This record gives sequence, C-alpha cells and structure tokens, in this order.
Amino acid sequence: MNRWTVAVSGLALVATLGACGGSPSTVGSGPATSAPTTSAPSTPPDASPETSSPPASAPASEPAGPVVPTPITVQGNEVQYHGEQTVSEQASTDMEVNDFFFSPTVLVGTAGQTLTINLNNVGKVQHTFTVKDQVDVVLDGGAKMSVEVTFPKSGVLDYVCRFHIGSGMAGQLAVADS
Repeated sequence: MNRWTVAVSGLALVATLGACGGSPSTVGSGPATSAPTTSAPSTPPDASPETSSPPASAPASEPAGPVVPTPITVQGNEVQYHGEQTVSEQASTDMEVNDFFFSPTVLVGTAGQTLTINLNNVGKVQHTFTVKDQVDVVLDGGAKMSVEVTFPKSGVLDYVCRFHIGSGMAGQLAVADS
C-alpha cells in the first residue's frame, strides 16, 4: 500500500468517526442529540436493574462531594451523569427523563424512605423507568407520570431505562450515611 492510499484511508476513517459523533473513546460520553436509528431495545424487555453495592467513600482529606462518586456504572454501562439531589426530607420530587439520561441521576434519601417521583419525559423517544421489584413504566416522548419508589435499607438501588441502558441511561437511589 502506498502513502497516498494510507493517507486517504485515514481521512475516510476520521470523516466517518466525525459523522458518527466522535471517536470510539468518546461515543456515549455525553447526552445524545438525536434519536437512535433503530427501535430495538439494547437489552431484552425482561431485563431488570440489580441492586449494587455502595461505592467506596472518598478519603477524609478530600473535600465533601456527591454521596455517590462518579463515574457510576450500572449493569456494566457507564451512566450519563446529570447530578445528585438529596430528598431525605421530601415526600416527592421531579425527575427529567431525556434522550438519553435522567436528571437528577442520583437521588439520596434515607433507608426505607418512600418517595413519589414525578417523571417528565422531555425527550422525543419512548423510555422506561424501571426499579427492580418495584416499578416498570413506559413513557412516550412528552409524557408525564408519577411513580412511587422505596429506598433500600443500605447502599444503592439502580434504576434504568430498559430500552437505553446500553447508552448509559440509568441512575441510583442512594441511602445517605447516618
């Protein structure tokens, strides 16, 4: 292969990656700006989130930060992180469902707390809000719905969009340290 062929092939690869939204190392690292090209879910519809063990705490010498350190991984997928909200003293909270993330991504509550989450799908595509053994609802683009969840006794409980977990559309219900 001559240098000209190698140079043209390299440029074609760069152009292809640019058209796809980034390099292989950055694909899925930020919020998606367009709907997926297929309608097939990335995980089977019967897949459900699992309870995770709590992540290790940051050393005491570091400044206080989020309860759940980032990046967060759920079912082997790095989560599209859009903040943390403490809901310990609340009966309800609002959550934005978007293409392809939840905001806030982490809700911090107390052990056994019941919380109503007012979901608002501001995205254009259909998403689920699924918490293993608690709730599994489907929201069309533009739809709103309220669901009730219960925080675990300790650690974190994952929630996911079953259709887009492969794109990092997930989050956690985390129990604050007492």
